[in-house]
Amino acid sequence: MSTDTVLVTESVAKELSAKLALMLPLVSADVSHVVTEKSRARLQELLLDAESNGGKIMRAQPTDGQESSFPATIVDAMTPSMDFAHVESFGPMLGIRVVKDEAEALQIMSQSPYGLSAAIFSRNYFRALQLGRKMKVGAVHINGATVHDAPNLPHGGHGDSGFGRFGAHWGLLEFVQTKTIIINE
Repeated sequence: MSTDTVLVTESVAKELSAKLALMLPLVSADVSHVVTEKSRARLQELLLDAESNGGKIMRAQPTDGQESSFPATIVDAMTPSMDFAHVESFGPMLGIRVVKDEAEALQIMSQSPYGLSAAIFSRNYFRALQLGRKMKVGAVHINGATVHDAPNLPHGGHGDSGFGRFGAHWGLLEFVQTKTIIINE
């Protein structure tokens, strides 16, 4: 459920990028590892493609040099021409894509086959709730990280990000409302 892409309005994009750049050196080496060398190679391909398509790359300091090491990376100025704009990275990469307004952000989100979790950061909580209702995702977090799962809330995704719900009574309903066929032999 970690965030791959940040859609940020033009009015705050430069400030956000600057603050993230300042935080990048503070990123723990613990988040700079991937499961396999194949995962690392895939991330490197996404990074090279983003760079060749105009992305501004910011990286944390390389870690210990192990095969599984991949420093936390930010791809600023992300565009639709980048492969990273269309796939989940499953690694310590974050893309920043500038949008004109909320309508453009919703349009971009609606074109994505993924929909596990989203976060909205806003000073206007009511407006954020209204925007969240328009998103086709499993969970919307307001002024909080996408990585959150509470046992008393339903959890699951839309599209290619999952099927069904689990957690609390919603998870139970997924099991008991399905059709069961019993064949007596």
